[in-house]
Parts: sequence; structure tokens; C-alpha cells
Amino acid sequence: MTDIRNILVPLDGSRLAELAIPAAVNLARRHGATVRLASVHVPIPVTAAIEAPGLEAGIDETLRVDTATYLAHSAESVTSLGGIGVATELEGSEGSVARSLASHVHETGVDLVAMTTHGRGGLGRLWLGSVAEQFLRLVDVPVLLLRANDPPPEVFHRIVVALDDSDQRDRIWSTALQLFGNDPGTVYSLITVVEPRTAFTERMNLPFDATELDAEEDHGTLAANDLTAIAGRMRAGGATVTTAALTGRGIGRQVAEFASSVEADLVVCGMHSARGLERILLRSVSGKILHNAGRPVLVVPLAERR
Repeated sequence: MTDIRNILVPLDGSRLAELAIPAAVNLARRHGATVRLASVHVPIPVTAAIEAPGLEAGIDETLRVDTATYLAHSAESVTSLGGIGVATELEGSEGSVARSLASHVHETGVDLVAMTTHGRGGLGRLWLGSVAEQFLRLVDVPVLLLRANDPPPEVFHRIVVALDDSDQRDRIWSTALQLFGNDPGTVYSLITVVEPRTAFTERMNLPFDATELDAEEDHGTLAANDLTAIAGRMRAGGATVTTAALTGRGIGRQVAEFASSVEADLVVCGMHSARGLERILLRSVSGKILHNAGRPVLVVPLAERR
């Protein structure tokens, strides 16, 4: 992962969207980064333009000015906190809010996105919740997703890092360590979930061979050994690390339950971009973790920046 120089906080004019700002500010201070506040101007609904065609341009421009003013005031509030650089950007809608935000990420060199998963702006518009999933598929930088219904912590000390057996799992734990460091009191819990073969074959209606139980046990042992090795590398850098190799049905549920048991502040997981059945299943796991964990989630894309 590259150095953290720019942290994007998408805003839609709502207080809920602004809940992502404190965490972004804290990370910006840690890394000497700039906080970029961005919003997407969504044109007025087509139905409204049809009903009042003569007013369309005026209303649309008023909304744009209001949004720009809101961004300026938000930037002033963040600047008043001191110690960080702040920038604003009002993007035009490029077919969808998610695509507009993704274009901003690529064009301005954003290294991290911090956003709440739901927010409500003027005229009853709701876009942060609806664009999060699409946005994740379009960007190749880590995205810190914060729950809008609970005030998120500004600092993350109890961090669960969910690893799978992909050849890019090092990107997950190394990104977490780079972002959050090894300050006193920060504990990383490395976990992996070995889902029983029976659970997979039942879902996919595949024949089950009982001899595969031995392979399952071997897989669990290898997974535990991998965690131990990774934990050693992290500890060598001064981090406090625990490990847990879990076995059970439903990877997302297992991760969420473990995060709850250790009262985690944050769950870190990977987001695969490859195609195929295996990767589709793995992508769904990150979504289940987000919805089931009941706490912030950092999604790390498992692909290098293009």
C-alpha cells in the first residue's frame, strides 16, 4: 500500500455522513494526510423537471450553490481542529453517485476513503447507503465503512483482522498495521475461518466424500500455522497480536461473532475483484461481515492500484 496522503470523506449534506469526519481527521493527523471532503451534485428528479420545466435550471443551480456552501462550511469546521490540510470538491454526477466518487478517487490520488453507510441529504435524497456496495467494486483503495446509527470511535484500539487463504492476504494485515500502527493499547486479533466442507457441499448440492474430513483437519492446522507466522512478523514490528483459527458454518457470521466477543472497535477484511465462483463467494463474505459485525469495517481491495 502507498503512503497515506489523501483521505476522502464523501458527504451528502447529512449529519450522519459527517460521522466519518472524526476518524478521518485522526488518521490524517497520524499520517500527515489531507482530508478531502467531496459531494456529488445530483440533478433534480426528472419528474420535477417535467412538472416545472421553466424552473429546472434555476433550482438545479440553487442546489449546486447550496452544496458548495455546505462543503465550504464543513471544511472550515475541520480546519478549525488544526493540524491537517483540508480540500473540497463538488463533483458532477457521471451516471451514478458511486461512479462519480470513484472517478474522484482515481483522479485525485485518494489513498483511503472513510464514509458512513447511510446518510440523508436535502430534498429527501438518500445516496450514501445505496452507493456503498457499488462504490466498493469501483475503487482499488481501502474503504473504512462506518455505521451511521452508532457514533464511531475516533481511534481504533481493538482490531480484528479477518484473513483467508488467498495469496494476497498479506495486503490485509499490512494495510491495517500501516493505517493504525502499534500504539500502546492497540491489539490486533488475527483470525481465519475454516468452513466445514460439508457446509459448502450442502449449499452447492455437491457429493460429499467422508475422506475429506481429514483434509479439513489438515487445512485447519495449516491455517493456524499461517496465522502464527503472520503474527510473528507483526510482533517483530512492535505490534500486539493474538490469533484464532475458527471452524464453523458461515464465514461472515463467524467473524462477526468473534468481533463481538472481543468487543472489537473495527473489523478488517479483504474484497476480491477477480471473477469466478470462488471469488464471488469470497466477495459475499465481506458484505456479510459488514452487515453482521455491528461495528466499523475496513475493506481492503485485493488488487494493486492500476
